[in-house]
Amino acid sequence: MGTLQRMTRGVVAVLLMAGWNAVQAQDSLGMQRVSTLEYWQGANDIQMIGDTAYVVSGPSGLHIMDLSDPAHPIEIGRCTWYDWEYVTGGVYVTGNRAYLGLGGGLLVFDISDPTHPVRIGRWGNPDTEIELEDIFVYGNIGIALLGESGYPFIVDLSDLGNVYVVGEFDVTRRTSPIGMANGYLYMNGIGLSVWDITDPTQPARVASADTQFVSHYATISGDYAYLSTLYDGLRIIDISDPLQPVEVGSCDSGGCGDVTAVGDYVIVSKYDYLAIWNVSDPVHPVLESTFPSSPFCVPSRVASSGYIVCAATREQRSSVVVVDVSDPAAPVEISSFGRHGVLRRTALNGTLGYLADSWAGGLRTFDFGDPTNVLELGVAAETLAYYSSYDVGGRGDYAYVAGGRDGLVIFDVSDPANPESLSCICTQPINRMEAWRINVAGDYAYVLGDSIRVYSLWNPAEPEIAGAIAGIGLAHVTANGYLYNGGGRWLRVFSLADPAAPQFVGSFELPFYFTADIEDFAVSGNYLYVAYYGGGLRILDVGDPAHLIEVNVVWESTWRVAAAGNTLITHGENGLRAWDITDPLDLSLIGHYETEEWLQQITIVGPYLLTVYVSHVRVYECDALTNTEARPETVPEKFELFPCYPNPFNPATTISFSLPQTGHTTLVVYDVAGRQVSLLVDGVLTVGKHSVMFEGTGLPSGVYFVRLETIGRAETRRVALIR
Repeated sequence: MGTLQRMTRGVVAVLLMAGWNAVQAQDSLGMQRVSTLEYWQGANDIQMIGDTAYVVSGPSGLHIMDLSDPAHPIEIGRCTWYDWEYVTGGVYVTGNRAYLGLGGGLLVFDISDPTHPVRIGRWGNPDTEIELEDIFVYGNIGIALLGESGYPFIVDLSDLGNVYVVGEFDVTRRTSPIGMANGYLYMNGIGLSVWDITDPTQPARVASADTQFVSHYATISGDYAYLSTLYDGLRIIDISDPLQPVEVGSCDSGGCGDVTAVGDYVIVSKYDYLAIWNVSDPVHPVLESTFPSSPFCVPSRVASSGYIVCAATREQRSSVVVVDVSDPAAPVEISSFGRHGVLRRTALNGTLGYLADSWAGGLRTFDFGDPTNVLELGVAAETLAYYSSYDVGGRGDYAYVAGGRDGLVIFDVSDPANPESLSCICTQPINRMEAWRINVAGDYAYVLGDSIRVYSLWNPAEPEIAGAIAGIGLAHVTANGYLYNGGGRWLRVFSLADPAAPQFVGSFELPFYFTADIEDFAVSGNYLYVAYYGGGLRILDVGDPAHLIEVNVVWESTWRVAAAGNTLITHGENGLRAWDITDPLDLSLIGHYETEEWLQQITIVGPYLLTVYVSHVRVYECDALTNTEARPETVPEKFELFPCYPNPFNPATTISFSLPQTGHTTLVVYDVAGRQVSLLVDGVLTVGKHSVMFEGTGLPSGVYFVRLETIGRAETRRVALIR
């Protein structure tokens, strides 16, 4: 037919990046989301239906894009699956349903209203070993590729609450569905096979074109099937007689990826470009053009709907790029969407924000001047794919990135729109420095990897090692001059009286629970709030850093914590929660916001809460944070042992007391016979209010006496343990 005729709306192509693998909150109190900075984890798969593109992008979800104006794509809907770890397969849309293959099975969404997709079914769960690599749906049956081998099975989808395997194909290696035509199912693998699935329980092979090449991608258009091979180019099969498929032509252009057909043209994804072939004469296909010429473009998937074709690119750092191919001899890029990034953690330096992005090669910068409209400023493009990035801190014109096994990476951010990497600090490979978390405090950076290394920032462009201490898990430097380090169920405290040489002052072991692990912690006043995932929210009195004392437990699954003044923000299975911690022994819930994602970080910035997930940064306005002031440290007027609470108790009660001066203190529990049953405190405590939890596990019911002694003063309280 010759060159495609230019249509009214044009012929365009959309390029899509393969990469890593929101339901909006309906339940909130005192919290309002005011800004979002979105990122995609590449794009695993894409399908076009009319002017709508359905793009799967790992944890960031299924994006539904309106491409009626290809120059200005608009996201009109999104659905997510925070309860599933990753995406291994793709998306198949038919009618009002979207089927998504995940690492654990199949999810089904009702997309009759594309602006509000609703999950209506699933097969498998995130913990199973089912891996669905691909899915093709025909009526009430699905052809699914399961497991590492990619063998196809037929599943019954008539009841989404009870999806089950009804049949399997007699194949010896990976075979995947292409589509239905002439009443038959076409599969590609080694060549092309044709199947009768009239009886889904016993699919029967009726014909094949068994050439010696292996095909992973294919499409059907008219009377031809186009099979893409990794080493043997594009193969063209005549299927006008489905019982006698015959190879009639080929494009010996080397390895091919995904393939789609648009009229008399076939567009093939190559390693670093798209190849557009004129197949009006399928026996003698002619290469019309390639796009683009840049070696940084890595297209992976393509899809079409009359005039839309989709593939992937890395050059634009976008997940999807739209290309006008109405003139196949001269394709032109006209738009892109889906900013690509895999976020880890963030830090603020005034109104300038930094994002540790493990995909972008280290660092992104953003403007936090207006929290209701957070804007990206720049990305360290020259470090693309060179560095990892796990955490970040800033000081002056420099940002410091914990780059995992790449060590400490330094960026010049004097021009935030163009951050530039200066150096990467690591030792010799035999003793390679690891950097997973970083805290920048004053003139020092504390980098946690295989140990905690202290760097002097007197020359910020060339930090010098000032010291090192053993460390595990997490590290956090507080305003009161201490460094808290935690991992597993152990907490350790270091004094920063000499910032270059942290001195160990104390430790604390949390109770053992089989699945418990320290995920995060925050300090407010004299209290440390520990997110002990699997063991609740633990609250410790750190008034005497050498003698940490647990005073309260909130039995709620908690992953992240942040504190400011009398407000604590937590995140866990119940979403974001705001707590009044005026009395750490009796927390009260004062706000919440329903979220499902497992956040990497939550940070309080004035009246705002900034959260980081792998695919987005979000800002919430929180009533509980308005006019938050630092908690004043008051000096008690008298020595006092307060009534224990609860009393009677089973199995634990909290003992609180106040000390008007620092001194050696003991807190002992005796039975009615005067025998010591528990020594709770024996050491020097500082001025202030303190609390200790007494557990009566293993003790018989009865009356006990709590005695507090310090500097010639003593007081006793009576408590009762009732089983």
